[in-house]
Amino acid sequence: MIIFTGLSCTKPKPLCEQNNFAHVTIYNNTSYYLWVDATSAGENFNDETRLMPGTSHLFTVDPGAVGIWAATDAGREADSWNYDEVYVIQCDEYSYTWTNKKGGGEDEHSFIDTKYGKPKK
Repeated sequence: MIIFTGLSCTKPKPLCEQNNFAHVTIYNNTSYYLWVDATSAGENFNDETRLMPGTSHLFTVDPGAVGIWAATDAGREADSWNYDEVYVIQCDEYSYTWTNKKGGGEDEHSFIDTKYGKPKK
């Protein structure tokens, strides 16, 4: 006689549900090397990452408002960042693309190399 115990037909919750997070991938479709970051609202932690043109980086963030940051080397040095804010929900896989194109496409956001950007510090 074989006895099975402890078997369950319920699937375990995905890790993003268990730990309450989302992902934001930032793409650099500009002609610049960019410093990028994605910060959850109220976070002081910065995970600034330098991206070559044509590359991307995945950030793990809390659900809610997320600041999307980008700056060239000179912009970072001057604390002058391009900034946008997006809203993500738990388990989201959100993509954000910086581009040189004016206006960009539906999922593209214009990067402006400026000395008068938003300070990040």
